[in-house]
Amino acid sequence: MITTPETEGTAVPLAPLVNLRDLGGLRVEGGYVRHGALWRSDDICLTTHEQLQDLVSAGLRAVIDLRSPEELNRTGRGPSMAYQIEHYHLPLTDGISTPAVMAEVFRAIRTPRDVGKWYAQLFRDRVSTILHALQVIAYTDGGVLFHCAAGKDRTGILAAVVLSCLGTDQRTIIADYALTRHNIATVLHRLDGGGTPPRSATGTFTGYAGHPLMGADEDNMRGMLETLSGEGGMMPVLRAAGYDDDLHSALKNRLVTPNRRAPTE
Repeated sequence: MITTPETEGTAVPLAPLVNLRDLGGLRVEGGYVRHGALWRSDDICLTTHEQLQDLVSAGLRAVIDLRSPEELNRTGRGPSMAYQIEHYHLPLTDGISTPAVMAEVFRAIRTPRDVGKWYAQLFRDRVSTILHALQVIAYTDGGVLFHCAAGKDRTGILAAVVLSCLGTDQRTIIADYALTRHNIATVLHRLDGGGTPPRSATGTFTGYAGHPLMGADEDNMRGMLETLSGEGGMMPVLRAAGYDDDLHSALKNRLVTPNRRAPTE
């Protein structure tokens, strides 16, 4: 359990990540994503010392936190402060966990394709933040983990951008996104404190069971990719924000290997 000033003495329960995965082994242009170079996950600020130690031993050196300032204030950095891990707070949303904002978002989204359009809008609105995240990934000497609360929406957007920059086909990007659908129930259970009254961002999701934004339907990500493709794709937006050949080469050098190996090796 951790306690932060912002929670006024409320203990925030710690539990191992349940939506953690290494992107290593995914097929990209010129090879595969290197194992131990890039992870995506749910909220690492609520994980245990034991799991953090395992990740550090596996090469983790930096964390990119995509949550809103409010979410970070609620949890703090948690046990990760005890380790030599660089923390980059690069929010893709502001105030996303407040009931009023979430109610507005949920009202505007009716279908999985609407979810994808919302993702596309976040990408456009936060492209400078996303560019910063790409720089962290490209130039960190060691493994990088990026996360939000559930490891699905904001994390899914950044994963799609990274993989697109590496030349991954859309089917692979969509399949990686959809893996989270197997973990949704345990993700929400974890964020709700293992069944206790909600103390985190998921408390604002009460009453939205079955809503498209609560799942990880393939059409969520397909909708994002198709929306952006119809507008010329991701790369012109990234290029306009400063994504250049040097960053592209650094990203590929950091993440891409010609050899694929099993995750258990």
